[in-house]
Amino acid sequence: MLGFAPGLTPTAAAERAPRALATQTDLAATVYYLRGTNIGNEPTDDQYRAFIDTVLAGTESPAGPQKNQIDYPATIWPVSKGYLGDAKWNDSVAAGVAGLDAADPGAGDVVFGFSQGAVVASQYKAQGPTGATYVLVENPNRPNGGVMSRFQGLTIPIMDLTFSGPTPDNGDETIDIARQYDGWADFPTYPVNLLADLNAVMGIALVHGKTQTELTEQDLADAKAAGGMYYQEHGNTTYYLVRTDTLPLLMPIAGVAPDLAAALDPPLRAIIETGYDRSDYSVNTPAKLLPSPSSVQHSLQRVADDDNPTESAAGQASADLTRSTAKTLVAALKLNPLAPQSTTASRLSLRRSEGVGPAAPGTTRDEAEENTGADAADDSPGVVRKPRLRIPKLPGFSALRAKERTSDGDSAETRSERTRFSRGPSARGTGDSGQ
Repeated sequence: MLGFAPGLTPTAAAERAPRALATQTDLAATVYYLRGTNIGNEPTDDQYRAFIDTVLAGTESPAGPQKNQIDYPATIWPVSKGYLGDAKWNDSVAAGVAGLDAADPGAGDVVFGFSQGAVVASQYKAQGPTGATYVLVENPNRPNGGVMSRFQGLTIPIMDLTFSGPTPDNGDETIDIARQYDGWADFPTYPVNLLADLNAVMGIALVHGKTQTELTEQDLADAKAAGGMYYQEHGNTTYYLVRTDTLPLLMPIAGVAPDLAAALDPPLRAIIETGYDRSDYSVNTPAKLLPSPSSVQHSLQRVADDDNPTESAAGQASADLTRSTAKTLVAALKLNPLAPQSTTASRLSLRRSEGVGPAAPGTTRDEAEENTGADAADDSPGVVRKPRLRIPKLPGFSALRAKERTSDGDSAETRSERTRFSRGPSARGTGDSGQ
């Protein structure tokens, strides 16, 4: 069974008592760090500290010699290293938040979290501002991309795993870093794109954990220089998306046939990118059903603008062809944006092209139709009417309708006329012979 729970929102000061924020910024920052889930080949503590230094230097974040680890289970029952003996997700995260509460970071300090550690930091941040700087890497709570935001409110009871929603903006400076196609932090906006889903799942297995040993300062500098979908600043939060040069889906192939993987990457990447909305990483973006035509256009434009070179000749030829095709499709969508005109606007345009204008004020619908042979009376600006069935008019029909509208009470002559009309010629002949 699946349940639902509210997402992360900044809470009232009741949960965190107001504190005086330090005003001096020249003090050396203390870095309070939380490691990710204890699963797979985790880096040593020395490697993790070096990873912290790389990220802080690459993002020009406050840093100091003092690094304090926040101990917490960092488990996800039953798949982390302790399997059935491990704490469940929500208990693990709650223990991490309690650890940060005890550490009490303040102004000038840094709260650094990777993966589940970023979830802990997000929940701690929701309690209120402290003046600390948050550095979140591969953050499952990234507002637009994190799997915890894509499926906010969902709970898997047997694992006690709640998808807790986006990292809140409480005014504290925040840096959020994700590697492209890591399914924890960069999950598709439109899960009906099954190719994008499979690629993101492969990213969880092949990209996510390796970030701790593969990410470089140059990767962060390249993202900032590229801008667009790779670097965004919104409010007090800066978002990085570090490009993944080989699709996770193709990484197994790249190991044995690199030229084939390089040739397949550009067209598959173009399809996968239509599964993402990368317009604003700060906007809470749950999973959606289908992309709009404009979203598809923007995705194709990103592909057309992607001029990252490849060392493979086959890959470069494929990339050039893919960009050319994407540009053609973008141009076609701009010419035909698939946005139908309103019924009224299109009919007015057609009538005016034929020299027929709207009905004059005070003209009845029947008079307008008799004058124009069309529904001119329906063309009042802003009015959209359903198409009406055309019925051939019989003699006297308009006159009869006019008589019906002149008075609430019909005269005997009018009723007799209506009776003879409704009964038809044969009925009228029978009635006359009886008089």
